[in-house]
Amino acid sequence: MFKELFCAMCQRRTSPKDAGSNPSTFTFVLFVFSILAHVDSTCKGRSDSQCCANKVPIQCTPSFENIAMNKVVEVSETCGIPRHEKFCHLAESPAGFTRVCDVCKRIGRKSHPARFLTDINDTGRLTYWQSKTVGVGSRRDITLTVSFGKQFELAYISMEFFSRLPRALIIYKKMNHAARWEPYQYYAEDCSSYFGMQSKEFANGTNEREVLCKNFENQDEVRGGSVVFNPTLGRPSGHDVEESFIMQDWVTATDVRFVLDPAEISRHSLRSGRAVGTLNVANKRHEAFTMNHALNTPVTKGAVITPSTGPTNELQFKHYAINDISIGGTCKCNGHASSCSLKKGKLACDCRHNTDGVNCEKCKAFYHQRPWKRASRSSANECVACECHLHSKKCRFDAELYEKTGNGGVCLKCRHHTYGRFCHMCKPGYHRNNNTSIASPTACKPCGCHPVGAAGKICHPVSGQCPCKDGVTGKRCNRCAKGYEQTKSPIAPCVRTTPSGNPPTPAPIECRQSCRTKSASINIKKFCKSDFAVHVKVKAVADEGKRKRITLQVIKPYRRAMPRLVRRKLYHVLVKPRIAACKCLKKNGKFLLVGNYESSGRTKQKANLVIGKRTIVLPWRRKYRRQLIKLAQKASKREIC
Repeated sequence: MFKELFCAMCQRRTSPKDAGSNPSTFTFVLFVFSILAHVDSTCKGRSDSQCCANKVPIQCTPSFENIAMNKVVEVSETCGIPRHEKFCHLAESPAGFTRVCDVCKRIGRKSHPARFLTDINDTGRLTYWQSKTVGVGSRRDITLTVSFGKQFELAYISMEFFSRLPRALIIYKKMNHAARWEPYQYYAEDCSSYFGMQSKEFANGTNEREVLCKNFENQDEVRGGSVVFNPTLGRPSGHDVEESFIMQDWVTATDVRFVLDPAEISRHSLRSGRAVGTLNVANKRHEAFTMNHALNTPVTKGAVITPSTGPTNELQFKHYAINDISIGGTCKCNGHASSCSLKKGKLACDCRHNTDGVNCEKCKAFYHQRPWKRASRSSANECVACECHLHSKKCRFDAELYEKTGNGGVCLKCRHHTYGRFCHMCKPGYHRNNNTSIASPTACKPCGCHPVGAAGKICHPVSGQCPCKDGVTGKRCNRCAKGYEQTKSPIAPCVRTTPSGNPPTPAPIECRQSCRTKSASINIKKFCKSDFAVHVKVKAVADEGKRKRITLQVIKPYRRAMPRLVRRKLYHVLVKPRIAACKCLKKNGKFLLVGNYESSGRTKQKANLVIGKRTIVLPWRRKYRRQLIKLAQKASKREIC
């Protein structure tokens, strides 16, 4: 295609001055540059690009990152808001457990806002988010929601607790912002008693999207714990996400939500994600213990410390404290981008390989020759431009055509008088210009058929030959053929210089050789001298004495001399057997009869239709109709007959 493009441009090389004087040339130059604007330069002169190697497109992926870093976490509650509140937790000491109480405020050093969940932790001063303090046994859901802004492919989800782990934890995710929350993973002290599920580490081989539950391990009554979830671990195709469409969807998310100690659990949601009926777990005891920063750090100034005999039933109030939420993964670009950036305030992939969309999930406009595909290790599956020969800037993909031909591009709104899937054919009234490239704006030329000599305005799309009238020749039908002379008639602009009419009658198959005569023809002179010129059909042939009785049905009379013949009327003619055999008058045969009536007396008012030696009998041909009409019109205008 590009070779043809450059050939076309070379053929139309024009200086700026000439371009200004030739609007069509200037328009074409703009059109060419608009087409070239679609061309992807991923691997042109950029062999160091992550999306190409040796100027060949390859799979590329954005860098691995902590998606949650500095993201805003929406929490259902935070201690100290709207007013400060007292909280207590247990700490270990040489004498055993010690109850430490303090105050949580809305701002200041004693505040624990949600931004501490995703900030950078300083080893000198650890920060954490803390929930409100409520009584043991209270029914509530504490939720934490992280939104990524677009789809990411997750590798792990990690939570670092400053408090004791909750009795239960549910992780939810969304595939897109408009989707419903769907369960991703369950955790509990005892999955069986809390969720009615067995603790499992491996998904069913027939259902890779099975939501699993896992028991917490190594829980400490005082110290903080951690939860780490790997979405691919324990899945049959988890080792090769690139080859599994199911796993690609499984690790994809736009939002993640954590629910701590859920008050009500939908039994049905554990299997299908749809709420039908609930399991009340409010009767469970929910002790939670937190520590202040770390075991060896001094107690915050103003804190009250009292001895305690042990952790069991010591505190009648609970709260949660989480140091960090970390979510590792990559910006989802389907292998067609190496980075993501803000575009109009929204995060999107910097798509290559002629792809487009927030996640490079579709082909760019005009790149629909084959269907969009995710890039793989073996192929970049880049989108390919449609083959429109520079006559269109729009196309669409046709799956059925792609299956049949391997090319699914269909050009739309072809320009320069072209049409077809590839804008490769000239429209009716135009023909291919063999002196230019198919990509040239002058690839199709007007037919230019002569308004008088041509029988129509549409020429052959390849050769450009116009349909000529009788006796007219030339590519544009603009001159008389040899043996013809020009007239002033627009109907018959060229007539023979010597009398000539219809082509000779083909030799009848069963005609007797002894009675064949010279080939008959009809010209204006014979037409005028005849009494009838009629298209007939032989309905019956019978013997009547020494003659043949032939029944003729008139299909259409062309010569209207008196008496006139009537359409569809039957006429009976007596013919000598020898003449009937010579004329090949067989039943159901259609013929053209041109001749004179045989009258009895001086008048022809009672003339009988006869077929004799001088009667012209020709097997009917379609072209006779046009020739007879022309003869009739000519005779009428000139008043010859």
